[in-house]
Amino acid sequence: MERKTSLERLHLLKKGDQEAAKIHREWETGSTLIRASELEYRRDDEIARGNYGTVYKGRCRGFPVAIKVLHNQQLTQQKIEELKREVEIMKALRHPCILLLMGVCTEKDNLAVVMEYVEGRDLGSIVHDRSIPISNRQRFHIAKGIAKGMNWLHCLKPEPIIHRDLKPPNVLITREGNVKVCDFGLSCAKEKFDPKGPLKDKAVGTPVYMAPEILCGIPASEKSDVYAYGMLLWELFARQGKPFAHMNSFQLFCETVVDRDERPPIPEGVPDNVVKLIRDCWLKDRYARPSFAEILTRWDDIIVDNTIRDVAGRVLWKRLHALDAEHLPWMVEWDNFILAFGEHMNMKPTALSPNSTMIQCAKLILAVASKDITTSDTNKRFAVTLESYARFLHIFGPLRPTILSDFDELCKAGCFHGLIDSKEAERRLASMKKGFLLRVSANNDTCVTISRKTAEGYKHQRIAKKPNGFNVQIGKEVYSFPSLIDFLMSPQAKERTKKGGLHLTKVCNKDSPFAAVHHDVPLDRSNYEPSPLLHVSKSLDELSIDA
Repeated sequence: MERKTSLERLHLLKKGDQEAAKIHREWETGSTLIRASELEYRRDDEIARGNYGTVYKGRCRGFPVAIKVLHNQQLTQQKIEELKREVEIMKALRHPCILLLMGVCTEKDNLAVVMEYVEGRDLGSIVHDRSIPISNRQRFHIAKGIAKGMNWLHCLKPEPIIHRDLKPPNVLITREGNVKVCDFGLSCAKEKFDPKGPLKDKAVGTPVYMAPEILCGIPASEKSDVYAYGMLLWELFARQGKPFAHMNSFQLFCETVVDRDERPPIPEGVPDNVVKLIRDCWLKDRYARPSFAEILTRWDDIIVDNTIRDVAGRVLWKRLHALDAEHLPWMVEWDNFILAFGEHMNMKPTALSPNSTMIQCAKLILAVASKDITTSDTNKRFAVTLESYARFLHIFGPLRPTILSDFDELCKAGCFHGLIDSKEAERRLASMKKGFLLRVSANNDTCVTISRKTAEGYKHQRIAKKPNGFNVQIGKEVYSFPSLIDFLMSPQAKERTKKGGLHLTKVCNKDSPFAAVHHDVPLDRSNYEPSPLLHVSKSLDELSIDA
């Protein structure tokens, strides 16, 4: 009897050890499961509230996280197991445009999903806050970021992950403007949409992003996510509220979308190629909608076409894709850019020498140094941004074989200072009794500004770039010049006349890196000497600075 009791105790102890080991394995570091005791948050730290849960800012294992406490705390054990499996899959996802899921708590009355915490706001709250300005450049960046995240989900093997609920509130925008797609795939934790029930909040919830086939009972697919993306793009670019917000009947909504194939009107001002993409995404025929891989390619063209006005300039930038697909369309490494530029313009390799003044000045205005703390200043990598290239073409274009050499001639004059603001211009002019410089306007970088120091004080005058050249107002008259060199050579610029000549004779080259390339001018001199006169000859080739 005692032997039997001892064996039973031994068996129970062994069974207990096995269960304890199992529990330990579940809770070991890196496991999907998270204990409720490890979650720290206050009800006052609510970030967002949705149909399926409330998100709080909190901490887990000493790390800041977002904790989504599910509204439905009564999931069956089968549903909890499904939730754990789905979170395990989601936790393995690694993409800059996808919000990282870190784990799940499945303890009774503590069902919660733990996600990475990002500082920022959801896209919905940003789009509908009219006090926040959103440029087209920002819209393009956001739209492409969402497409990147979605394409990653759809390309997963063996089966793609379908978001099923893509909409602005489910896209987070960080303070730096980066995109994080969130709230996808956890279908077992979501309430099922009841078409017989009342339409919540005047049909502004999830149903308005549902593709026609979903409303007809066809299962969700990659193409239904594309339809929702089209609706999201409409909200982002139109900023006219939520789609179909005026409807208060689900039946009317279905008739409008499915039977009459109607979509929200796209306002004027949205770029034509964006309008075309939106309409292609929300086509009734799901097979005719583009994939997110196709959408990414189209965004590259849309971004370039809407940023670079010069048609020939667009061709060159798109040609660079084969050389630097990693960074395009936003930027390209300087070495790749100048190589492609030379080939595109049939320039001799000797003309592209990094020691030539032409290439040095081009690099100064076009390229920016990478922010890499692991690299010395002498080994910094440089890149040409889409914006700097577009700005250069707008001011000094159109793109032509002589565009860099023509710009080099302007830099040789010593008066060009690049992109600086009025305060910096006045600082550089301060040591002169009278003088002038040319700069790209910091407030309007499509304009060139003449900054002058006169007996009356500082004066800043914009020069507007038009298709026919540069328009300069002198007195009551407006004069047009084919180039800035032509303007500097003109009597209207150099002389003081009864009609109000500008008398631009004393060049300020203080701290101008462009002047330093040609004249070996120190960029930070404590004792500044007056600049030499600008001597303008009849020949452009003879334009120089004479002491």
